[in-house]
Amino acid sequence: MREEIRRIMNQFFIITTGTVGGATLFTAFFYTEKDISPSILWQILVLSFLTACMNIIFHSAKELTKKQMIFRQGVHFIVIFIILMVGGLSFEWVEGKDIKQIITFSLIIVAVYVFVCTIVYLNDRKTTDRLNEKLKVYRDKKQQEE
Repeated sequence: MREEIRRIMNQFFIITTGTVGGATLFTAFFYTEKDISPSILWQILVLSFLTACMNIIFHSAKELTKKQMIFRQGVHFIVIFIILMVGGLSFEWVEGKDIKQIITFSLIIVAVYVFVCTIVYLNDRKTTDRLNEKLKVYRDKKQQEE
């Protein structure tokens, strides 16, 4: 459980960074002459936390098969997309009648999702490599003792 909380917090910070970058791009295209309310920062934090909590989709007592992982990744993306689109419309980041804004916002969601997944994958891979190296050292040491 503690590992899950650590993972959610780690992803929260990565998601928040990606969201701020995406919001910067979006506002640069659509709101160049409009002042942005400080409340957007709280909105970003709330949506980042909600989306980070959605990693519960990947929680499993046993290791997932490749097929299960792909399925959960698809469900995860759809849930994240819905949360962000509803949030974007509710917080009036996106005008629901402006198809160009909706398409751009959707593309930014995809870009941030890919960014976050890539960072998480690289972090997980680095952890896996470290664990494998420690296992190798342990096994080598064990063989030398025998």
